[in-house]
Amino acid sequence: MSFMVYYTLGAIVTYFLAANILNRIEVNRGARFEYRNLLFFCLIFGLALLYMFLVNPEPPAPPAGTE
Repeated sequence: MSFMVYYTLGAIVTYFLAANILNRIEVNRGARFEYRNLLFFCLIFGLALLYMFLVNPEPPAPPAGTE
């Protein structure tokens, strides 16, 4: 149950972080990207993968004697 809360909070943070990163890149560049949606998708996908690697629990150990 607690992982549902972690994933939901992580999704919210990931969305706003990706939007902020993309906006900062565009401000530094001085213009908007033509394919802004694609870049946003790549950013949010990469951040989500990183978050999943950080938050996912360890897999349960196999029962004793089933090696």
